[in-house]
Amino acid sequence: TNASDSSKLITAEINQYIAQVEDIAQRSEITSMDWLTQKEVLINEAKRIGFERFQVGDLKGDVISTTGDKANAADRD
Repeated sequence: TNASDSSKLITAEINQYIAQVEDIAQRSEITSMDWLTQKEVLINEAKRIGFERFQVGDLKGDVISTTGDKANAADRD
């Protein structure tokens, strides 16, 4: 059916995005947890794969995005 085919296509696309993000997360620039090192890589990767932004959070829950937004997500899973 068309719904089943569409569902399979969407699942495949989501899985592709997940794989791309996991690959990016493993890069030494990202695992450095140095925002100045991460930021340029994440901005370029977001553009490349069509994301609006990436966000990086630390163990205290402080989150910063490539668009400059900051938040604290300590109260979230």
